[in-house]
Amino acid sequence: MRFRFVHAIWFTAISLTSISIFAQETQGSQFHKAALTPVEYKSLLDRIETDMAVWDASARKIDPAKTNASYALGTQIAQNRDVVLLEIRNIRSFIAMQRQKHTVSGELAISGFLQSITGTMEDEVMLEIASQMSITDFEHFASEQFSLEAELGMDLQARVKMLEEGTCR
Repeated sequence: MRFRFVHAIWFTAISLTSISIFAQETQGSQFHKAALTPVEYKSLLDRIETDMAVWDASARKIDPAKTNASYALGTQIAQNRDVVLLEIRNIRSFIAMQRQKHTVSGELAISGFLQSITGTMEDEVMLEIASQMSITDFEHFASEQFSLEAELGMDLQARVKMLEEGTCR
């Protein structure tokens, strides 16, 4: 249980760090990355798609009925699982659209879905710690989640800037 607690603290620390970094970048810090090239963006979509398969399999394994969780806790766990699975379906759908035509709105949607998954997974890990159970392995995905969110966020920032300047393709 100590191991999971340490992972949960690490999960939260990464979350706060990534929010801080993103906030600094969106407030006009000196660091500015150019928008991803089409090849880089395709590679990012491939990474996201690959991770969705892993996260989907992990979420599908969650069955609160196989634990000693109370009805209320089991219901929360099942709802979190269902939210993660829904957002994964949404991401897959938007990735397919983005492969046809790269749009800022589609990229924003994927970013929002990723953030929703991250928040839900973090909530799930905290529930497990509070109830002293170990049902998921969500905490193992934290660093990759934030890496994807940061890369997508930097590209979005660059694209919005290009839109404002009228230079977005």
